[in-house]
Amino acid sequence: MTPAAAIRDFILESVAGIRNIPPEVATLQGIALAGVFQIIISEAGRRTREGQSQKKIADELRPIVENILDELDRWFSVAGPPAPRRRKA
Repeated sequence: MTPAAAIRDFILESVAGIRNIPPEVATLQGIALAGVFQIIISEAGRRTREGQSQKKIADELRPIVENILDELDRWFSVAGPPAPRRRKA
């Protein structure tokens, strides 16, 4: 199972009975959140290879990760629950 699929499953299980999130939306959210981890790992690895200290890496990645998570929070908040579909007459 991929990290995105594991996150998707967690999202679906954690909101069951509270909110109805379509599986494809949970999949998209899982991919987005897994992407955050990929950015952290890639940036930390690159900076380590460049010789930066762990403290410097953490200090410089913090605002980047905060920005990413703020953007995702806005995105998830705007998405909200799906609107009911209109039936054709």
